[in-house]
This record gives sequence, structure tokens and C-alpha cells, in this order.
Amino acid sequence: MRLADPLPDQIQKKLYPVLETDEEIHITLESDLDAKGRFQPSWLIVTDRRVMALELNGAGDDIAVPLEDLTRVAVEPLVGGSCLEVSTADDTIPLIRYSQSRVDVFNEAQRGIEQHIEEKPFQVKTEFPRVVCETCGRRLPTRDGLCPACVSKWGMLKRICAYLGAHRAKAIAMVALFAVLSVAELLPPKITQLIIDDAFANEDVDLLFWFVAAMAGLLVLRWLGEMANGWLTAWVGARVVADIRAQVYHHVEYLSLGFHDKQKTGGLLSRVTRDTRNVRSFLVDGLPFLILRWMTTLGIIGILFYTNWVLTLYILIPVPLIIIWGRVLYRRLRTYYTRMWRQWEGFFTHIQESLSGIRIVKAFAQENREVGRFKRNARDMFALEYWTEKQWIYYFSTMGLLNFLGFIVVWLVGGGQVLGQELTLGELILFYFYLQMFYGPLRWLGRVNSWMTRAMSAAERVFELIDMEPENYEDKNAKQMLQTRGEIRFHGVTFGYDAALPVLRDVNLHIRPGEMIGLVGKSGAGKSTTINLICRFYDVNYGSITLDGVDLRDIRLEDLRGHIGVVLQEPILFNGTIRENIAYGKPAASFEDIMAAARAANAHNFILAKPDGYDTILGDKGTGLSGGEKQRVSIARAILHDPRILILDEATSSVDAETEKQLQEAIARLIKGRTTIAIAHRLSTLRDADRLVVLEQGRVVEEGTHEELIANRGHFHHLVRLQKATSEIMEVA
Repeated sequence: MRLADPLPDQIQKKLYPVLETDEEIHITLESDLDAKGRFQPSWLIVTDRRVMALELNGAGDDIAVPLEDLTRVAVEPLVGGSCLEVSTADDTIPLIRYSQSRVDVFNEAQRGIEQHIEEKPFQVKTEFPRVVCETCGRRLPTRDGLCPACVSKWGMLKRICAYLGAHRAKAIAMVALFAVLSVAELLPPKITQLIIDDAFANEDVDLLFWFVAAMAGLLVLRWLGEMANGWLTAWVGARVVADIRAQVYHHVEYLSLGFHDKQKTGGLLSRVTRDTRNVRSFLVDGLPFLILRWMTTLGIIGILFYTNWVLTLYILIPVPLIIIWGRVLYRRLRTYYTRMWRQWEGFFTHIQESLSGIRIVKAFAQENREVGRFKRNARDMFALEYWTEKQWIYYFSTMGLLNFLGFIVVWLVGGGQVLGQELTLGELILFYFYLQMFYGPLRWLGRVNSWMTRAMSAAERVFELIDMEPENYEDKNAKQMLQTRGEIRFHGVTFGYDAALPVLRDVNLHIRPGEMIGLVGKSGAGKSTTINLICRFYDVNYGSITLDGVDLRDIRLEDLRGHIGVVLQEPILFNGTIRENIAYGKPAASFEDIMAAARAANAHNFILAKPDGYDTILGDKGTGLSGGEKQRVSIARAILHDPRILILDEATSSVDAETEKQLQEAIARLIKGRTTIAIAHRLSTLRDADRLVVLEQGRVVEEGTHEELIANRGHFHHLVRLQKATSEIMEVA
């Protein structure tokens, strides 16, 4: 297995003369930066004997370090990139620099070098998510996402319109009505020409009456068509966007916790609401206008060529200028609309954060600060929106000038043909009316272009979400696990939220069925990460975790998480009744089962003391309950869920002594017969655990009972003494 980019001739000429005959190359990676951070290619070469950094253009010194001299390899984050460093007993050497676009592959190279240092088998990944657009080379906003610069607006438009397939009958009716409306618009100028050239010229009253009646009939037909088409367009547009919005929300719910941890809630809210609303605006307003005007425009050109092709060619002269100007403007505006949506995302995020954290804002008297941030965001939005609107003003004024040139041509050339009796007066009037109908839509196609630009930018962001890989609940190869004993094993698990910075390192751990273990360690030791991996909120980078001997990645997610119950330090409750919150994990539970769970959680009495008992409506995040009451509702929810594996994450912290006693009694009932993993900063609360596991810098450094670890006088003993000393200082204070 090799981690390899193809070597250019210049590097081969440098490398192969210095290699020994039996020396094996394992890694050849190209970096996009040189030693001084300039955009110049350089190369990392790792063999089974040495690690090297070679400059392609010879601007810097080449580096070679024997593997046997290395004691450590690390990634040093820099602005816009990172540096791979190696250490020997005497020195730390900056080996090679690279930009953010090469982070993943160089993180894997770091792991490969570590394997050499630790004398482990060389095993590295060779496939990585796309971070750079293959077409233009720009960095992608999200891994494996769309490139805003290269995405086709017509392809995006076809993708939006594909949603019309679910409403095919109404879509066909819309197109038919567009055709009727187009005919109803095209015929009145022709009738006007016939009135002038036939009825007026021959003084035929009967003919005049029939022409006027036909005109009135077309007006009624157009009125009815617009009414019916308006209803259809509004219904289909709203329905399609509702479908898109439902799909987006459904997809967001099924995206991994790793995705949500990196996203701003306000940004997601903006995509689900504002972006889908912009798509709807285009479908309801822009697309019908576009279809109708193109139908009408094609009809006008056909009639004009049939009437007088010479004059028609004259009045079409400005059209290429209009099209070119529109394309130039679209390209300029597309970038600004993308920036505007990013600004809106930050705008929504600030509003969501400041309002959800209003207690903290008021507690620290920071209202003026938040208002100031809002005003700065509003000013930035104003600057972007004002700039784009100015561009449209320039566009429309230019279109007006080009339109006026067309009318000058009609009167000069067409008038000359009338005087020369090559064209009738009625045909000249026909040209005048059709010219208004022709240039009017062309001018307003700029506005449609605006709608389309907004819609395409919004659609990019919407489809970027939809195209992201969700958690695989539908994996057909996953194994069903309807029952479990609750035996969990960690086999050489290494994991980091950033692969270059592992949180857990080569962890081996066995949790027996029905056993209660306590995870102990300093902040950042890897305790919460351990339970995140057990819940499979994240997948391990290396190694495996098994449940009853089956790799978690091979178990159906629905089954795995159905066997796990979680009680968090900060209980999450939803808007709704207390009854609904307790039954959240088991919506079909009977009222008797809900009350039994509440009694077991020591929550029944305080619930009955509420004015509406179990039907008491809670506000956002459980507003209306104290911290201890929220936690007991959370425990009742876990009891009703009846999981085989229970995770307690600081479940009794931040409460008074009386409340803690009630919570401990409820937890004692909850853990009976279950495999339990508990995290607690107050180490005394883990005395009853069957076993304590001590984590230090992502590694398991001690295991044993509370008494055994105290007697060993190791890491756990040090933590207990430190916590006891801190408590004594606080009591004195």
C-alpha cells in the first residue's frame, strides 16, 4: 500500500541517485508550498529508511532524516495551511509546508511516519474527500460539495424543474395555458393592422365590427387564461418548494453529528427558509414570465419576418448587444449574490444566538454590544444589496437606450418604406406594437436574470445540503441487532475530530455486559469522545468498536441507537407537554408506563404539583422547570426508553445536595441490569461503579475499582487529591 503522487522527472533525478538498492518508497506526496510558504511545488518522500523533503525548483535546501533518528512527528497549524514537523533527540525540523487543500493527505502521511517510528505495519488511507474543484482548482466550500464557480445554472434549473415531475398534469396544463396566453398577446396587433388596412381603407363597417369582436374575445380569453395560469403557477410553485423544503429538512435531520458540529444553526435556518423562498420566487414569478415571453418573442419574430424581413433584420441589430451585456452582468452579480447569501447566513446566526442566549446578554448587560453587532451586520448587508441594485439600474438604463434605437430604426426605415409604398400604414403600426412587445420582454429579461441568479445561488446552497452524504440508516448490508447483551470492546481505537490531532490514541477497552464503568480524566482527556464513538455519532479513524462482537459500523444505526439511552449534563427538553417529553423516545407508550417511569425517576410528585400535571406545557428548552426537575424528566425519558446500554454524562452535576440525592436514587433504579458508562467530575459520585477507567491524553492509563486505584497512588489518586484540595479551598473561601 502506497500513498503516492506521480513524481516529476526533476524530482526523480534528485531522488533515485541517493536511494540504496533495496530501499523501498512508501510515500511520495506533492505539496503546493515551498519552505518559505510561497506557491511553489515541493515533495515529501518517505521510504522504509528515511524521510525527505525535496524542493522542485531548487530554491530551498533539501532535507533528509533517517527514520531511526525520529522520536516524534507532528502537524503545526499555520495561517492558511500547516507544516509537517519531525523531531529527533536533539532538534525539531520543519519538514514541509502545505496549504489547506492538502491537509487530509498530509495528515495520513503523518500517521504513516508514526507507524514507522512505532515499528507498526504500514497502513494508510489512499482515498480522500474532494476539497478542490477538479475543473477550476478553487477550494470547495464543503468537502465533496459543489463548486459555485463551475456549477451550471441551466443544470441547476433542470434540477429544480425536475421536481415538477410529481405534478406533471398541472405542469402540462401550465404550458398549454402559456401557449394560449402567447397567442392571445400576439393576435391583437395583427387585428389592429387588418382594421387599418382592410376595414378603414375599404370603409367596411361590418368588417370593423367583426375585428373588434375578435379583439374583445381575445381580451376575455387572456383574462381567463391569466386567472387560471396564475392559480396553477402559485399552487405548483408553492408545492414544489414545499417538497424541496421538506427534503432539505429531512436530509439535515439525517446528516451526521460531525456535520452539525461544524455548522451554524442560523446558517441552516437560512437555507431551509430564505433560500427555498428564493427558489419559490423564481418558480412563481420568474419562470412563468420567462416561458411566456420566450413563446411570445419567437411568435413576434416569425410574424415580423413574414411581414417584412428587411425591416426585421434592422430592428434585430441591438439584440446581440443586449444578450452580451446581460451575460457580463450575470457573471459579475453571481459572485456578489453568493457573498450576499453568506452574509445572510451570518445575519441569521447572530439573531439566533443572541435571542437564544438572551439571559446571558441581559445578565452581563451586553444589550448595546449585541445591537451594535446587529447594526454592523445590517450595514454590510446594505452595502452588498445597494451595489447589486446599482448594477441593475445601469442595466435597465442601458436597455432603455438600446430599445429606443430600435424605435428610431422603425420610424426611419419603416416610414421610408411606407412613403415608397413598400409597406402599408397598418404594417408599420404592426411593427411598432410588436417592437414594444419584443423589446419590453428583452428589457425585463434582465429582471428574470436577477431572479434566476438569486434562485441559482440559493439552489446551489440547498442542493449542496441535499447532496451531502447522510448517516447510512438505509444500509442494506447492515446487520439487524434486535437484542443485545451490552458487551462493548474498543480495539486499538484512534480518533480525532481533526485527523491530525487525535483525541483518543490506540485505546483498548472491554466493558462487560451489565457492568457500570466510570470514565475519569482531566478535561480534554477523551471522555466525551468515547461516548460519542459508542453512540456512533462519529466513526473511528482507525481500529474498531464492537457490540457483542459485531463492529458498530456493521450494525443498523436504528438498532444500535435503539439500544442506547443518554442522560446529559444539560438535559434537552422540547416545546410540548411533560408527558410528550417523557415519551419522546417511545411515542406509543401508555400513560400508565409514562407515570411509572416518572415515579422511578422521582419526578411524579413534582409533576402532579404543576397546574396541568403531565399536560403542563414546557417552553423552549424546558422553560418552567428547575434544573433538577429537568434532569428527572430526562431520567424518566431514559427509563421509559428502556435501553440496554446507558450513558450518564455528568447527570448529577450543578444541582444542590437534596436534588442530587433524589437524582442518585433515580439513577440507581435506572442502571439495574444495564451496561452503564458514566462520566462525572465529582469523583466521589463514581464510588459505586464496578470499575473506573482513567484517561490521560487520549490513552487508558489506569483501570480498577475506586479502592484499588486509590491504593495504587497513580493518576486517579492524584485527581482525587487535587479535587479534595480544591474543595477545601472553596469551603474556606
